[in-house]
Amino acid sequence: MEVIVSIVIITSGLLFIMRAYSASKEVIDRSCSLLTYSLLLEEAMFGFEERREAPKGSESGDFEFSDKYSWKMDSEAVKDTD
Repeated sequence: MEVIVSIVIITSGLLFIMRAYSASKEVIDRSCSLLTYSLLLEEAMFGFEERREAPKGSESGDFEFSDKYSWKMDSEAVKDTD
């Protein structure tokens, strides 16, 4: 009986450790994806800053360094309230 209890305790501990490792790996992978998204969007925004204006209406395109992602922007003019 003691052998079965000790096996259950060891197995529970190993499952807990594996679960903790798996969860942290998923968080790291998600963090890497979010960093990639933000850097690609920064690249697209920098293009608009170079032109000094955003296009009116819709515009879309692909990122230069990644075939996996694309972007789309919808914009409209804002009226001055002065």
